[in-house]
Amino acid sequence: MSIAPFTRGMARDFVTLRDAMDRLFEESVVPSNGEGLVGFAADLYEEGDGFVLKASLPGIRRDEIQIEATANGITISGEYKRDDETKDGVYLRRERRYGRFQRTFELPVEIDPANAEASFEDGVLTVKLPKSEHVKPKQIKVTPSASLPSGNGRTKTATTGMATETGNGGTKATAQTAR
Repeated sequence: MSIAPFTRGMARDFVTLRDAMDRLFEESVVPSNGEGLVGFAADLYEEGDGFVLKASLPGIRRDEIQIEATANGITISGEYKRDDETKDGVYLRRERRYGRFQRTFELPVEIDPANAEASFEDGVLTVKLPKSEHVKPKQIKVTPSASLPSGNGRTKTATTGMATETGNGGTKATAQTAR
């Protein structure tokens, strides 16, 4: 039995520590779900009356992206197609990702998916997700006190949280609850 000397060509078959660390870092920043799906980096932030999602999808065409929005979240999916540019050559390195990708983002409040807008430029997908009207804060106008008839000959005067009745037996104050 003889031991073959280690040659430079054999080194290509081994992953260097730096390559392994780079790949580990990429996987932690750009998640992959382990099912053959390719991950992608994204930013999601609140802006005004809605949310903005920006996703990095280099090498994808606009018509290869699917977006599904529900009241509670958004799912982005598509596929990086493998191109076989080299038919006669042998790859020394093949690092470009290919395969299906999909990510779902849950949102803290409901959105209005019918009014969501998406644009795609220079490999960056931008999706604007307006909040649903019923979760947006509403301004409530404070009106002055009003005299309301009570139906029994007495007059009710509504004030902040209290009502007073005046009539035959004098004045009576009662607390009112908000409706």
